[in-house]
Amino acid sequence: MRIADVMTRDLPTVAPGSSVREAAREMRRARVRALPVVEGDRLVGIVTDWDLAQAIADDGDAASRLLGDLMTTDLVAAAPDATFAEAAELMAERRVHHLLVRDGERLAGMLHLDVEWSELSGAIGSPMATFTAPI
Repeated sequence: MRIADVMTRDLPTVAPGSSVREAAREMRRARVRALPVVEGDRLVGIVTDWDLAQAIADDGDAASRLLGDLMTTDLVAAAPDATFAEAAELMAERRVHHLLVRDGERLAGMLHLDVEWSELSGAIGSPMATFTAPI
């Protein structure tokens, strides 16, 4: 089975020009912990609840700060035809819980891994059980 078979599609997204407040509201509305950042059809970043928390802790007026200034642009992504084992290995290697799935420059979906890293070493042999929703 490939990650395209179980990834979350039709994700809410935000633009680099969106504010921290807009992203936080969208995360709350969609009940997610990460949002892909897109410019048109092109995936350019990701912002997580942790990114927003850091921005607020670091800046007294963070709510109006733009996502383009704090989003992660060193993207950890896989192709839709990647296997669960390949996805789990990539996520463990890069120590991320959200794996963007992209087709070229276009966002195709996202996976969320909800385990502790110490548990992952034993899960790689059967990673299907480690992928969960929501993102």
